[in-house]
Amino acid sequence: MISIPGIAILLTFSCCVLGGVLTAYAVRYQASAAIRFCFALMFAGNGIVLLNQAGVADVFQAVGVAAILLYGPALWWLVVSQITGEKRLFHWGHLLPALASLGLALWLPDQRVHLMASNASVFLGYLAVAAILLHAHRYALSEQRALLWLAGYLFLGTWYSLWTLFSYGQHILGTSLLSGETIRLLQALVTQMTALALTWWAITRPGLYLDGPRPTSAPAEITGFDKDVFERAESLFTTEKIFTRDDLALETVADRLAVTPRELSNAINRCSGAGFRTFLRKHRIAYATSLLTDPAYARNSIFDLALKAGYSNKSTFNIAFKAEMNETPSEYRAAAETTSKGGR
Repeated sequence: MISIPGIAILLTFSCCVLGGVLTAYAVRYQASAAIRFCFALMFAGNGIVLLNQAGVADVFQAVGVAAILLYGPALWWLVVSQITGEKRLFHWGHLLPALASLGLALWLPDQRVHLMASNASVFLGYLAVAAILLHAHRYALSEQRALLWLAGYLFLGTWYSLWTLFSYGQHILGTSLLSGETIRLLQALVTQMTALALTWWAITRPGLYLDGPRPTSAPAEITGFDKDVFERAESLFTTEKIFTRDDLALETVADRLAVTPRELSNAINRCSGAGFRTFLRKHRIAYATSLLTDPAYARNSIFDLALKAGYSNKSTFNIAFKAEMNETPSEYRAAAETTSKGGR
């Protein structure tokens, strides 16, 4: 009969294998960099846990301590990329704390328990920011069927971090409400079972993380129906400015056009070469740029204009704007004002 620790190891191994499969799948079908990074971490993180349990080398314990500082930026990045549709948002400066932690864990092995608690606290900080963004965009993400999936990943990280801090608290206070083995089992079982559930969800619902329909071996031919649907979608966006709704989702636009979400998604992907989120972002940012250069809105704040363009959160607007225009809204407005004054 398999023991509880054996079940935990089996679940960890399963998550490691599935992480590798998902990483390969995401690379093959050109999922966003955030998705690839998260799946790769799932593969590598579970692999490190297995190596630590096997006692292969002391260095893997140091890597495991530092790795928790990668999960925070990864999950924050995942949430932001799902909201904006942007594929290149991650600043590599987020990796520096993990590298510093790795150096300290190798140099001061007797301080790893303190480093682990410190890293778990930083992880919770990233999760808190991601949760705030998730709450601010809950309606749009709910319509995209991505809200629960993303919330599940945040729960997974929160559960793991809180048990790490609980264990550290017991260590500092010298108490033993729960044994270290019990804490590790609770931490591992729920974490791995949640990860397996989310992974299965991602495999069966690739639309959660692939921007657009799943590619085939050869590009799909653009049909007359695709062109008609795409042109009507463009018209709906340009004439009615439907994109100014902050909760706009693929299903809503499809209902307006009397087509299925898959038909609309295919039409946009085939005719524009991008998915719905990218299509939506381009229209919103194009409208925002027109507002930023319009003298009638010169006294309006950037947040006011973000709201008019369909963004309910200034930070998300800034990220999407910079991704599209390679500069911030403030820089764009200042450059436009300088050009306008120079032309007089």
